[in-house]
Amino acid sequence: MVASGVWTAEQAVQDAGWLWQLLRVWDANKLSFVTAQGPEQCVFERISRLNHSCEPNVRLLPAGPKQLLVVAAVDIREGEELCICYPERNILPMLHFLHAPTSWRRRTLERWQFLCRCVRCEAPRPEQVEDLEEEARALVSPLQAATSSEDFPIDQVLQLLSQCQDAGLGCDHWLSFWLLSLCMVGSSARPLQVASHGVARASHLPVLPGSLQPLAERCPNAAQLLAQGDRGAGTAPRPGVTARLTSYFSFSGVKKQRKVDGVGVRAGCDSKGRSSEGPWA
Repeated sequence: MVASGVWTAEQAVQDAGWLWQLLRVWDANKLSFVTAQGPEQCVFERISRLNHSCEPNVRLLPAGPKQLLVVAAVDIREGEELCICYPERNILPMLHFLHAPTSWRRRTLERWQFLCRCVRCEAPRPEQVEDLEEEARALVSPLQAATSSEDFPIDQVLQLLSQCQDAGLGCDHWLSFWLLSLCMVGSSARPLQVASHGVARASHLPVLPGSLQPLAERCPNAAQLLAQGDRGAGTAPRPGVTARLTSYFSFSGVKKQRKVDGVGVRAGCDSKGRSSEGPWA
């Protein structure tokens, strides 16, 4: 900005503290979205003050240049706080983020400098499960580096899957579901590139051609997991998604799509420099 003539070097030094505060407010409160005119980033007077929840009840939809529409995704009780999903318009595709395990959701939300204590994040988890989640973190790097079945860490995946089975975790737990998804991909004997925090963003377990037989040969217990609960192989639904989140994803029920806040809210920075502190800080 000094080079472009907006500030002199002396003014830049004098205003450094104010500028840093402005940039932090922008970073914490901006909302990104795409309109017919292209990508937009704005700080809104009211919408940017909405808190986060991993069980959000409203969604943000573009309504025109520098305009966002807040839409109820589920039935909202009188007096209930309106919450959005922060990463939905910032870092990760919303569907992927909300399907991730609690430990990873909280880690992603650290950039907003708060520990999420929403109803999903505060659900009790056995200590043994927490230990398994930590072991799952060790798989991230080799998974990111894998480009084919030859360098896919299938042995590590199967070992952790076996530990999950010993702990009594079935397909209805996110970690078993994630590991089974990895097995499906890693057993397909074809070029691959997997995401570090998940494999399938679909609502059901993916079944790739040629993956079931090698998986059954190497890990018979995995086949038992797939058939668990009278569900056929490949039909196990992704766990951790409540009926409320299902409505959030699908907008089921036209009557629920009522406007609850600001059409055409003019974009602009909060004149008092206040930033969102997160819902449960």
